[in-house]
Amino acid sequence: MKKWVLKIGVVALVGLSCVSKQSNVYAQSSEKLVESNVLLGKIPTSNATTKIGSGDSTTPQVQILNPEGATDGQISQSDDAMSTKVIVGNEVGGDDNGYNQWQHVYLQYDLEKIRELKRLKLYRNSYPNAVSTFKDVKIEVSQTADFKQSTTVFNTTDVIETPETKEKPQIVDLENPIQARYIRIWGKGHYIQNTNSSWKGYSNGILFSEIEAIANVPESEVVVPKELELRNIALGKLPFVKGLTPVDIEKISDGKLNTGYAIHQTPGENQLQFEYKNVYQIKEVHFKLEEGTYKHVKIEVSSSPTSLGTTIFSKQQFTQGKDIEKVILDKALSGKIVRFTVEKDAQSPVKYNEVEILASGKDFDETRPDYMMPETPYNKLVWSDEFNEDTIDESKWQIIDGMVNHAAIYNRKAVSIVKDGDNSYLAINSRNYNSTQALIDAVGIDRYTKDNIPSKVTWSSGRLESKDKFSFQFGRVAVRAKVNDSKGIWPAIWKMKQDMMKLIF
Repeated sequence: MKKWVLKIGVVALVGLSCVSKQSNVYAQSSEKLVESNVLLGKIPTSNATTKIGSGDSTTPQVQILNPEGATDGQISQSDDAMSTKVIVGNEVGGDDNGYNQWQHVYLQYDLEKIRELKRLKLYRNSYPNAVSTFKDVKIEVSQTADFKQSTTVFNTTDVIETPETKEKPQIVDLENPIQARYIRIWGKGHYIQNTNSSWKGYSNGILFSEIEAIANVPESEVVVPKELELRNIALGKLPFVKGLTPVDIEKISDGKLNTGYAIHQTPGENQLQFEYKNVYQIKEVHFKLEEGTYKHVKIEVSSSPTSLGTTIFSKQQFTQGKDIEKVILDKALSGKIVRFTVEKDAQSPVKYNEVEILASGKDFDETRPDYMMPETPYNKLVWSDEFNEDTIDESKWQIIDGMVNHAAIYNRKAVSIVKDGDNSYLAINSRNYNSTQALIDAVGIDRYTKDNIPSKVTWSSGRLESKDKFSFQFGRVAVRAKVNDSKGIWPAIWKMKQDMMKLIF
């Protein structure tokens, strides 16, 4: 009997020990447990099959865009370019934009060991002035990567985000902590209803600005984001200058104070911006202008060349003294663009002595990728023009001569082929004649409508069309162009109907 009792006792103790390990991962440790985000720095996988365009290259390209974005510790909800993104299918237009054919797609994270999960926080992309309905959201956790045995902590339902709840996370509090190593977050795109217009529709993206998984962990295992090295990412970088061609622009970032000026020649308010391929954590921006008083100086950080971004410095009647001005942020700001908007007065150009941008990042390589051909069946070249001849090939193009559009008359004199060493290109030149009569004297009248020309029409400009020369129904068009961004200029490359009799703007 003693033998049987002893044997049963051993079995019972072994069984109790196993249960103890499953119910409390840290039962053997006396170290203090604290709550911590165990998802920091983790990179997801996904079952998404539709790829996404990335950076400067042609779509489609990657399965997960910005895979590190949702776990980098930076919450930037107003900026989709910083979010981790997958897409659930192709957008095809129509009433549902293809929604009924889209997949239920997940992002899956590996915590690298079993953790005692207590809470999940999901920060999504935020659209201003819109109600966003995130479709078929489901969250599961598991101890195995195949999720054959899993626990659903948020069952499949829609999550609605209103203007009042923007920038607030979806919080999933677990009534009892759950032991898990893997997290799956499912979705099927989202539906957007603008509150300031009638626009509404389905979008195929699943985007997260940040995802946090809060768990009980020993103090020694708390992940503290490293203080990354700060570099001057402006050094040697030439900014994009909006407006007139600058003078000595390289002096703005040559690392030398008081050795001359980069001159932005556009009078009045003007802009320039430093543009980067990579996302950086921008901590400080230093700048020195020509000494004097400026009507307004503003600096913004953004992820897009065209979005407004976050203003980090704005001052009316700014006085530039002998010392460099330093803008130091309390918390680093994620961005790809640093934009300066400066106005000295209505007539003067702006002179920059030096700009420094101190930032950290995972990758400082700004090498641009080569153009990548898209995945498409349309790879047979059937028509092209490299503008290599001395004159425009009028077997391919109609040169519009004498047509009023907005404040300009299109005319033959405004278009030409320009040779630049071994290269050549089509040039369209715009010129302001300051009066309608002076313009008519130079280029002629509107030969298309014979209407009286409004007094606002004082500009000469140019336009080419392939109408009646070449048209197609299905295919792919690739264009390389450099456009002028001066105020009042509207450069455009359009695809238009061959049988359109008259274009009305």
